[in-house]
Formats: sequence, structure tokens, C-alpha cells
Amino acid sequence: MIETLGHYKILDRIGAGGLGDVYRARDTLRGRTVALKVIDAAIGGDPERRERLMRDARAASAVSHPNIAALYEVGEDQGELFLAFEFVPGETLQAAIAGRPLNPRRAVDLALQVADALAEAHAAGLVHGRLASDAIIVTPKGNAKVIDLGFAAWTGRRLSRAGAPAGVGAASSAAVDATAPPEQVRGEPSDHRVDVFSLGALVFEMLTGRPFDGTAGPTLPNALGPIVSKALAADPGNRHDSIATLAAELRQAAAAIDARSDKSEGAHVSRVSAAPRRRSVAGLGVLLVLLVAMAGAAWWQRAAIDRAWRHSMGPPPKPAIVVMPLTVDGPGASTSFGDGLAEDLITRLGQTPGITVLGRAALRTYRNRVPSEVARDLQAGVVLGGTLHRDRDEVTVALTLTDPVDGASLWSGEYTRAVQDIFALQTRAAEDIAQALHLPLRLSAATARTSSRRVDLAAYELYLRGQEAAAGGQPASAAALYQAAVAADDGLPDAFAGLARALLAAGTGNKSEGMARRERIRTAAEHAYQLDPDLASANIAIALASPSLQQMLQYFKRAIDLDPSNAETYLDVADVLRSISPELSASFSQRALAFDPRTAGGRRPVPEWQPAIAPHEKAADAFARDREIASGALAGVLDAR
Repeated sequence: MIETLGHYKILDRIGAGGLGDVYRARDTLRGRTVALKVIDAAIGGDPERRERLMRDARAASAVSHPNIAALYEVGEDQGELFLAFEFVPGETLQAAIAGRPLNPRRAVDLALQVADALAEAHAAGLVHGRLASDAIIVTPKGNAKVIDLGFAAWTGRRLSRAGAPAGVGAASSAAVDATAPPEQVRGEPSDHRVDVFSLGALVFEMLTGRPFDGTAGPTLPNALGPIVSKALAADPGNRHDSIATLAAELRQAAAAIDARSDKSEGAHVSRVSAAPRRRSVAGLGVLLVLLVAMAGAAWWQRAAIDRAWRHSMGPPPKPAIVVMPLTVDGPGASTSFGDGLAEDLITRLGQTPGITVLGRAALRTYRNRVPSEVARDLQAGVVLGGTLHRDRDEVTVALTLTDPVDGASLWSGEYTRAVQDIFALQTRAAEDIAQALHLPLRLSAATARTSSRRVDLAAYELYLRGQEAAAGGQPASAAALYQAAVAADDGLPDAFAGLARALLAAGTGNKSEGMARRERIRTAAEHAYQLDPDLASANIAIALASPSLQQMLQYFKRAIDLDPSNAETYLDVADVLRSISPELSASFSQRALAFDPRTAGGRRPVPEWQPAIAPHEKAADAFARDREIASGALAGVLDAR
């Protein structure tokens, strides 16, 4: 047996697959255990296959998610080509099922972990292609890890179509093709919906204890049967259009299962306590006394009863939220970190359909105020508050929705993530809050993209410090911090968008400095938009950098469509329009103040738009032209909200 490859010390052989033998090894440089896949000579020695494998490896190594086994390195030593993967202890999901149905709630939890991993891969343009119960490891802590992402053509299923050598993985190919998506079995072109089908088959297997055989019979729980059937549709066009939408339905099913469980427990208590008893005259007398006593207690407790009745039988609260600053603790916690995270959570809530977030600009001033008073001032329907505990690179956020009228708790949730997965935490919390407010959950590709984004810890802290400086009216300091953040992590669109705005607010200086700053604004805005064109702040940034009024207003309109309650955007539009359409500008200002009365406090406005006047054109004509452009570009924006 090989003893070393590069800086890896081979410990033992743990298996074999379509790529070659697999070893458990020790990374002597980083002190971690890895799974080394030593590539079969028939693959590594063939230039065409080798190049295809290297392409697959490059794509796989670009995807990072806690539920995906990471590819650390592609190396070569002593004439051997090898892949160093994260070593995942545990057993395959297939072994965990072992022919027996899993608890439905447990099955959904595992499926959601896999779905989140696939959403990350799909956002990066990568499809698994052979998702099955033997391609998922369940760790000793009960978490799911997807393995072999990006190497479907090399790990057993459809190997002959990928040009792999005869016999490699052939034994397993026949076994898994029965559950493969129909379009793959037929050899037709396929897309990300093959993973939707495979995840549906996986849920079926967890719920029934047997692989999917072509029919999703009546053995599935009511909450899950229609979801699984849709995912397993033979026609890809009849399946869920994305893993994100499938995950959203699974989360709704999980909530329904939990609700039924709670209800059944209550019903059990009622049945036990409702045992038949002998009635007697004395018993009826006691009952009468008890009823009189209860009536008296009800009179004294009428406020509490009214509150309970209103929350259980009345309509859901108005989905207009005011977010309070988080209470922070822990060795790595700080007020600025908590405020910045709360502002990011506001961004996710603002882009959640149906939710209105009020009073955003004054978040940092609410710390010592009574939440019910803040809600009353803003006419909010609910208050969101909570705590943040940070321990080095991990955060735990506990959130609570309360009724500002009586202080009753309407919902609570707790989330723990590594800081690098902070956007996944925020997105999940926003989804849960939307469900708590009885809003339909409509997940999009943009939501999946945000949820799957991982950040560098140092970069995120710099970004939050930039947010604090911007909120404190220090645009030059904010710009420097945002610049440092994107230097540390160039995949952070929020920081690029903040940089564009801070540079604009910092002023222009002399002509040459102004031109240089304008170029920096344009570059930062383009980076933000390229990274996430569905982020409201990215659209605002690209609007601020646009050379024409038409383009600027189109991007502003898109930002409002994405986040309809962001008062800052309405004020930006009002500033741009002030000189060319005072009436329309005033209307946008009024809308901004309706969402946030303190938006204008300490704010550096966007410069007015100055019409470009050609030599042959009169100033009045230029203003009339731009007024017409503004009216057309913004038609219906205020009416629709």
C-alpha cells in the first residue's frame, strides 16, 4: 500500500469507487484527516479523461457548504493523481435507513439539509446528477453531508455514457438506474431538475424504507405525499422549478407535522382526563359552585382571556414590523456587530414578499426605548427583538415576535451558525418570520443565492463596521472600511454596494478627484450588481452610477420592486427628481416619511439630476424631456404600494 502522497500520510484503505481506491489519510501540514481518492490509471493516464476530470474538480472545489463534503485539493505525486476530500465520519443514509422508514420529521430535516446543499451547488451552476442514499453521509451528530458533488459521471451511474473504462462501477449502475430521473435513463438532455427528482426519490426512500419504484403510493404522510409526487413527476416541467421551491414546501410540511403533533398531544391529554364519572346530586352542586367561581375568576381575568381569544381566534397581525436592536453577549460580541447583523436581517425581511419593515433608519436609536412605544409611533403590527451570542466564529441568534398591544409572544426561533454562514441564518429567519405572519412563502433563485453565500469572517466584520460608520454620518470612514472588506472578500455584494454609496456621500473634491471617485463608484456598483442583480442595494448602487436618467430610474424602480418599504430608496428618487419634477419628488418624499419618519435625519442626499443640454436644445426642452422620462419610468410605482 502507498504510505505517503505529497504531504498526506496514508492511514488505511476505506473503499473503492468509479474514480479509484479511497484512503483515509492525515494532512501533515494542516493536522486534519482527509479522504484521498487515488485516481485510476485508466482515467489519469488518458489526456482527454484527465482534462475532463480536472474541469469537474475545479467546479466542485468552488462550492462550499456545511452539508457538502469539501474538495480540498487536487494533487499529483509519485505518478499518482489524487483528490483530497473532507473526511466525513458516519454512515451512509442508505445504511441509516436500513430498510425501515424514518420518522417523518427526521426525514424532512435531513432532506432540508440536502436541499440547502444542492441550492448552493445550483447557484454555482453545478448539478449533482447522481443523488442517492449512498451519496449522503449521516454524521455522528445526525447531520447530512453530500459526497461526490460534481463527479456523477465517475461514481457509478451512467458511467458508460461518460466514457469511463468498462467495468468501473458497472455493478452499482444497474442498481441505481431504477431511481434515476427518467430523462437521464432515456439519455435526453437534463438540467438542475434531475436533482429535484432525486431528492424526491430520497424523501420517498426515507419515508417508506425502500427505494422509489416508480409509484409514490398512499403510504406517505398526508403533508408530504403531494410534495414528493410533484418532485417525482416524469416530465421535468411538472416538477418544482428549483430546489429552493421544493425546500420551501418541505418546510411548510414540517410546520404542519409539528402542529399536528402538538394537537395530538393535547387531544391525548383531553381523552385521558375525560374518563366517565358517576354523577350525583352532590357532584352537580360542586360543579355549580365551581362554575360560579370560574365566572368570578373570568371577570377578574377578563383582560387575559380577551388577549388569549384575540391571538387564537382573531386575524393574524399586520405584517408591518419594527426591528429592535439585539441584546448582545459572549466573548466575540459587540453592539456594532449586533446592530449590523440586525440591519442585515432587516434587508432580508424587506425583500421578503408581504413584509413591511418600518423605521429602519433609526434602528440604532431604539436601544433604550420601550418597544411598544416605538411600534405605536410607527403604527407597526409586530415587534421583532432578540439576543445575539457570539463565541469566536459562531453566532447564536434568538428572535421573538411580540404583539405591541399586550406584549404577548407570537413566535420565537433560535439559530446557530458559523459567521461565514450568517446570510443563511438571516434568510432562514426571514422565511420563518414570514410563515409566523401567515404569509405565503415564495422563495426565488435570489433567495437561494443569498442563503448559500458564505463570507470571510474578517471581511464581514469590516463590512459591519462600515455600516456603523455610514449610519453615524462618516462616509469617508465607511468607504475605507467597505474597501477593506471587499479586499478581504470580493464576493460580498452588500459591501460593494455600501462602498458605492459611501463614495458618493463623501463628496467630490476638485474636478480630477471627482472623476476618479466617479470611476470608483461605477466599478463598485458594477461589482455589486454582477454578484447579485436581485439585491436591492446593488440596484441602488448601479442606479447611482448610471450615466442617464432613464437607466437610473429603471434601476431605482427595480430596487423598490425588490424592497418596497425601504424609505431610503424613495428619498434617493426624490433627490434626483427635485429640479425636474418637484411634484413627483414631493410624492416620493412623502412615501419615504410614511415608512420611516426619521429617514432624512443625518442623511447625505443624492445630487439632483442635471439635464444634459445639447448645443441646439433649449434648457426648457431638456427639462420637459427629462420630466417625461421620469413620469414614464416611474409610472405606477407609488400607486402600487
